[in-house]
Amino acid sequence: MDESMKTSVLADDQPRHPAGTNEGGQFAPVGGLGARTANAFRSMPEVDSATSREAAGWRKQHQELYNSDPEFKAACDAVGLYTQGSYDPLRDAAHLHATGEGREGRPFRPDDFQKPLGRASNPMATYTNYFDGQNVGDSKACTVGESGGVLHGLVATAQPTDKPLFRGMRAGYGFDSQTMTTKMSVEIPKAGDEFDLAATSSFSASRETAESFALYHSGRKSARNAPDHTAVAVVYEIAPGAKAANVSALSPWKGQREFITAGKFEVESVEEREHEVYSGDRHTRVKGYHIRVRQKAVLDKPVNVTPQAGRITRVPRLAPEPKWIGQTFDEQHSDDLEHV
Repeated sequence: MDESMKTSVLADDQPRHPAGTNEGGQFAPVGGLGARTANAFRSMPEVDSATSREAAGWRKQHQELYNSDPEFKAACDAVGLYTQGSYDPLRDAAHLHATGEGREGRPFRPDDFQKPLGRASNPMATYTNYFDGQNVGDSKACTVGESGGVLHGLVATAQPTDKPLFRGMRAGYGFDSQTMTTKMSVEIPKAGDEFDLAATSSFSASRETAESFALYHSGRKSARNAPDHTAVAVVYEIAPGAKAANVSALSPWKGQREFITAGKFEVESVEEREHEVYSGDRHTRVKGYHIRVRQKAVLDKPVNVTPQAGRITRVPRLAPEPKWIGQTFDEQHSDDLEHV
């Protein structure tokens, strides 16, 4: 890894180079993001929640940038939607940006990606606005489809992490009527396996937070949300050095210390664990897996941002064929990856 990538700051007028360096060898934005957006997110403090004093200070420092830079505004609005309830539609957009295809198991309506960003909001949700003049739920900073490129761009321009990141998921056993057997709802990989996150995904700098999500419904510790004997707690741990965008100053959930990442990953180890959960007078032993992975590459692709979106008549596609196929990257598109 280039040491200059760890601490460098970009000049506001620095040209964009897809390989991640300019002619002088200094770090330049990848993923198509400009220097102002990249530097602003790279300077975000890691905080416990968006309500902290440090988070408010970062937003105050960048209020003028939010007012004047359409790309930074699009990034902040996209992250605000992503962290507050529009996780799935923006993941769909990120998958489309990376592959040119819809996400498996999700409805794919091309017209949805041409609509203004705010159309990805959940009508039942109440969104918090963190900048003066911001309206996350009705944002027209870019299209829904363009937001996927923005999220991948934030990942590609992020500082490599100096700590592990964690994601917890609650799985379980169920009856498969086709095979007439009991099987687990997620597939546990083995050491040496590779997999791709074409759609961006949230991780936490807090192991405790990730384990709560692996054990309890919605991560909330209570007797009602506690697992039963069929539950399986799965925690992924990404090794330090990964490109992951710190979005904690725009995430309202206390204690999550949220990061967003994507890319190609390799499994380093898989460890079986057993958790003991006490809920009132109930004692449950829960089977679990701790999966350690390392990020091998991130997507480096141009990003389009069209303010006052709604007049867009095309779906943003990068190529006629997907660039990530199955569980591995298509080798013919290896030039699209910035290796870290």
